[in-house]
This record gives sequence, C-alpha cells and structure tokens, in this order.
Amino acid sequence: MKLSPVKTVLVFNIALSILCFVQWSRETRLHADLARVGAEDNKKAESIQKLEGTVGKWEKEIARLDTRVLELQAQDTTNTAQIGNLNRDLKRSDNAKYALDKQVTAYKDAVANQNENIKAQNESIAKQNQIIRDQNESLKKVAEERNQLVTVVNERTTALNDTINKFNTFVAQVEQSQAAAKAAAEKK
Repeated sequence: MKLSPVKTVLVFNIALSILCFVQWSRETRLHADLARVGAEDNKKAESIQKLEGTVGKWEKEIARLDTRVLELQAQDTTNTAQIGNLNRDLKRSDNAKYALDKQVTAYKDAVANQNENIKAQNESIAKQNQIIRDQNESLKKVAEERNQLVTVVNERTTALNDTINKFNTFVAQVEQSQAAAKAAAEKK
C-alpha cells in the first residue's frame, strides 16, 4: 500500500515535531543544569574568598605572636645578663664578707651592715628569678598558642585544597558532559 504524498508529508511533520519536542526538553534540562552549576560555582568562590580572608587574619596573628616571642626572648636575654651581673655582685659581696669575717673585732658593725645588704640582694635575686620564671611560662604559652594557630591554619589550608580539588574535578566533569553533549548534537 502506497502512501500518498500528503500522508508522507504529514508523517514527516509529526516526526519532526516529536524530534523538536525531544530536543527542546533536553535543552531545557541542560540549561537548568548549567544554572545549578553556575550557582554552585558562585557559592564555592564565595567560600574560597572567605577562607582566604581567614588565612590572612591568621597569618597576621602569627606574625604578631612571632614578634611577641622575639620581644620575650630579648627580655630573657636582658634578664640573663642582669642575673650574671647580680651573681658577680653577689660573689664580690661574699668575698668582702669573708675578708670582713677575718677582721670581726675591728669591723663588727660594718659586717652587720654588709650582711643586711647581702640579704637585700638575695631577695632581689629571688624576685628576679620569679619574674624570669613567670616570663618563661608566658613565653611557653605564647609558643603553644602560635603552634595551635599554625595547626589550625594547616588544617584549613588542607580543607581549602580539598575543596579546590573537588571543584576542579567537578569542572572537568561538566566540561566532559558539555563536550559529550556537543558531540551528540553534532552527530544529529
């Protein structure tokens, strides 16, 4: 049975309409996917900017803490020099005391005054030693805080790198999908 030319044209028109509808549906779905990918890209870019800002703040804080550590080390050096001077002074005083002990009868009052001076110096040294201990504890606390901040920065940097790697993988998948869709479109 032969189809008339009108029926043949009608069948081709219906087939063409169905093909147009299928392509339109596919294009609508692809545009929705592209819009979703664009929104995800924007969210990821905002997240990356926020993380970079946070890293910058932590770097400034680490620099501040490093400066503070250097200051405390300089104070420690100064205190060590003062202790050395005080130790020399103490040795001199001890030497003077021994010399005065030999001359106890003639210089009894002078020896008593010298002993009082030595006691005052010992108290001063004890106070300075306590100050140095306190400064050493402060230095240790600052170093621990710096180490904790460095650990947090390293963790955040690792998380940021993972996010960037996932994003790059996703972009590669989208490009592959687009290339496959383009190839499929060119085949049709």
